[in-house]
Amino acid sequence: MDVKLEKMSQPVLITIKETAEEFTKRKEKTYNIIKKTLPKIKGFRQGNIPRDIAEKTYDIEKLYKSLIDDIYLQISAEYNVVSADNFNFFGDLKNDKSDFTITFKAELKPDIKLPVIENLDLIYTEPKVDKEEIENKIVIDLAKEDKIVDSEKKILDNLDVAIIDFEGILEGEKKPFKGGTAKDYNICVNEKKDGKTQFIGDFEDQIVGMKISEQKDINVIFPDDYRDATKSGKKVKFIVKLNGIKQKIKQELNEEFVKSKGHKTIELYKKDIEEIMLKSKKKSYDDNFKRISINMIKEKSKFSPIPESMVIEETNKNWNSYLTRMGKTEEQILKDNSEAKIYFYDNGHEQSLETVKITMVLEKIIEKYKITTIKKEVEKYVSNLSSVLSYDDEKKSKVMDGLKKNPRQFKLMESMQLNEKAMDFVMDIFKK
Repeated sequence: MDVKLEKMSQPVLITIKETAEEFTKRKEKTYNIIKKTLPKIKGFRQGNIPRDIAEKTYDIEKLYKSLIDDIYLQISAEYNVVSADNFNFFGDLKNDKSDFTITFKAELKPDIKLPVIENLDLIYTEPKVDKEEIENKIVIDLAKEDKIVDSEKKILDNLDVAIIDFEGILEGEKKPFKGGTAKDYNICVNEKKDGKTQFIGDFEDQIVGMKISEQKDINVIFPDDYRDATKSGKKVKFIVKLNGIKQKIKQELNEEFVKSKGHKTIELYKKDIEEIMLKSKKKSYDDNFKRISINMIKEKSKFSPIPESMVIEETNKNWNSYLTRMGKTEEQILKDNSEAKIYFYDNGHEQSLETVKITMVLEKIIEKYKITTIKKEVEKYVSNLSSVLSYDDEKKSKVMDGLKKNPRQFKLMESMQLNEKAMDFVMDIFKK
């Protein structure tokens, strides 16, 4: 077989030539495989029809379709073809003395040259948990155990729990604004979380001193950076009625509390918090570090022209994922908005291109550094993934069974696991 590839940036023109002798041998081999499946011809037993008779009786192109497919698949694998069209055939399939030629245009998987990863300016810093973070976590844990109890107080004070009705009316309006009313709303007066009180401005200062059943107008101004821009900087009057007063009994950090959490001592409780926080912090840091490092490698890599077909294929995946998330078919989406798919593809093009590049980077790292995996590692990876996704035992079992019975599914999971190993490998380089 003679194969010629004519560079035209992208696509390329591929020409495959076989001599009559080569092609006849290929036809013989193919025919010996398919002849048992051919319908009977009068005068011949099934599976014993001579090749020349079959070639005269049946559609010749359909008869040797598998032969042409095999040639294409062989060349596609060898030259990393990602898409092909404009097929042309030259030669007589019925004539054993005829040379045979196939030509087609193809887009090839682009080349990539990685930078020297070890020389990139990126440093891995081991995550740590400081005492302040631990103390803040303890405050949060304690707050979850706070108790609200009845009180005999008649006048509201700071840190009391006020039970109030309120209506908020913006300046110049006559009716309360949406979301600005509530009945029997509980608020711990002037209790600060992350340095802020629950209500805007000095609302809580103004309700201090109110008596049970008293009604009062509270005037405040929405801050300029308020989350709802339509209210930013506007004056508002809240008509507030105090229905009752309760007290919050704060949970203290003591032996009884830590024992209720399964710890023998306060120190062991703090140590457990530190370990849990460090594990969570490390995972978050590592995940972010991997993204940064792979993106840096991508930016420093050199790519030959990337075929548009690869970008479109990635966008197709994203579109199908979008349909799944929305729980709708494409027809249903387009019925609501006929331009939805066009808009999605136009706006998703750049993201898809970057995803293709990252995929190529990972594949190149796997190839260059000879990163491999085995069946047990893939199964463990899928099992861990199922746990992260909170699959129950039945669903987890189905996933594992599907992995064993579906080679395509296994290949996909294998690829995902190899990508994870590649990212871990890169991170380990920067740790050294």
